[in-house]
Amino acid sequence: WQHVFQKGIYRDHSWTVKADPDAVFFPGRLLQRVDRHDAISNIYLNDCDQGLHGPLEVISIGGMENFKKGITNCTDSLQHEFTTWGEDVFLRHCLGLLGVNRVDDFRLLSEPACFNEDPVRDGCSSGKVAFHPFKSVQSYETCLDKSGGLPVG
Repeated sequence: WQHVFQKGIYRDHSWTVKADPDAVFFPGRLLQRVDRHDAISNIYLNDCDQGLHGPLEVISIGGMENFKKGITNCTDSLQHEFTTWGEDVFLRHCLGLLGVNRVDDFRLLSEPACFNEDPVRDGCSSGKVAFHPFKSVQSYETCLDKSGGLPVG
């Protein structure tokens, strides 16, 4: 995240999105989801019943500005978690510590850790924004195909 803040490109956009490379991600579907929110607000979209999960992270520009201001505080306060948890737990806890508001949107992510969904087994036809995890090209392409694929044009 420090690199993201140093580059500053996030400031040119209303939303910052991080998607894992093994997630089948549909940006057009995400645009439909974020349109209902004010990007200047101090928010992030929670994609899972277990709290924010890393395959898809979506933060408004208002949330990113607060995250940038407070990341050093988070690094100091949450340092004890670094050897136990991943980046997504750090982000979730940091945003909470900084008062960035959580907005639940359970139409964002389908993955086994959330709602016991298994898109690898059950398919990718739910219309969600992202499906995870797809560890082979074949399984990734199958998900893409079963989801209706990307729109042409």
